[in-house]
Amino acid sequence: MTANIKEKKIKILYLLHSTFFEGGAGKSIYEIIKELSIKKEYDLEIILLDSANEDIEKKFKDLGLKITIIKKRCFLQLGKFQIGWLQGFSFIMTLAIITKDTLLSFKELKNVNNKIYKINPHIIHLNSSTLIPLAFFLPKKIKKIIHVRESLITKSYMRKKLIKFFISLIDGVICISDSEYEQFKPLVKSKIRVIGNPIVSSDLSTSRSNVGSNSYIKIGCLAGHDEKKGGIFFIKSLNYLNFDFEVNYAGPEKNESNYSKNLQREINYLKNKKKIRINNFGLIENINEFILNNDLIVVPHLRPHFSRVIIESFCNFRPVVTFLDNWTKNINNKSNSSLILVKDKNEKALAKKISTLNEGKILIKDKIIDGKKYWENNHRIDIVTEKIINFYKKIQN
Repeated sequence: MTANIKEKKIKILYLLHSTFFEGGAGKSIYEIIKELSIKKEYDLEIILLDSANEDIEKKFKDLGLKITIIKKRCFLQLGKFQIGWLQGFSFIMTLAIITKDTLLSFKELKNVNNKIYKINPHIIHLNSSTLIPLAFFLPKKIKKIIHVRESLITKSYMRKKLIKFFISLIDGVICISDSEYEQFKPLVKSKIRVIGNPIVSSDLSTSRSNVGSNSYIKIGCLAGHDEKKGGIFFIKSLNYLNFDFEVNYAGPEKNESNYSKNLQREINYLKNKKKIRINNFGLIENINEFILNNDLIVVPHLRPHFSRVIIESFCNFRPVVTFLDNWTKNINNKSNSSLILVKDKNEKALAKKISTLNEGKILIKDKIIDGKKYWENNHRIDIVTEKIINFYKKIQN
């Protein structure tokens, strides 16, 4: 009897593009997979790219899951281009990047499909919209789900046509917020629904923020050296703050880009010339601990997209200052205006909002409570996992 039950188990294969665990996409899918592994309703396996670091591989091995490694050549550059995330290059350079990656991806495709045939899953859950082109070329008989975590940055006619073509063989689409749903709904014919990312609460999240007391506070930011996260606006805004504060700065590590060099130059100037206390943490694994060690969290993202940090701050009773865009506007509409929004995306406007907040001119008690309620209703791990399970069942039917 037991053997028969095992034979009927649905096998889910997760194909992840994440290269490190601390990123939002990797952490979000990990929480779902971890919860499903506890429930033992499904057979679960993982495919990682060979560019993934040892930490993310270890996380899944610790769950007792089998892991298969494939080469990173899996049409990712084409995937980035079609959603507008391949930027900063001339037309000729962009074309060269896509052409080279696509040719190498086709060369590797047979090997990828052979590995998938060997695993023989019922459903392949691809964890990013950058994997849409790859999904198109995977075995047709296997159900496929795309987890849309990235907003469309450039919505040209050609890009929309590309997405429509490549997503035509997908059986289901999961969007992490209404923003992505509204963008992808006109482009897909398959099942599509919104399922928020799971955010796991800390046992210590009852501590309170000191913001609004017009005294010393700790300000946290996790933008790091990733340009689209807008860290340089936050760092420059510190020039205009006229109260006692300390900064805890974390996120993607510095690199050789001009942006990273300019950001580090600003940090060094503030630390050495203006004697501002800036503590650099790099990539953070225990995000709840980091958030709880601050009174205020600033999220200066420049591209509208789901921000785990915002929901994690809600979960931990911390006020959040962030720029106004379609995603943050939508969150405020659904959470009784729990975010403190900055209309203009520049350092002076950001500094003014932070100062106004710490002077007590913005009442944050209700915002913090409403933020916590929004997390409880939309991002608790049990709620999200149940929605994922129900979606798998719909795809199978």
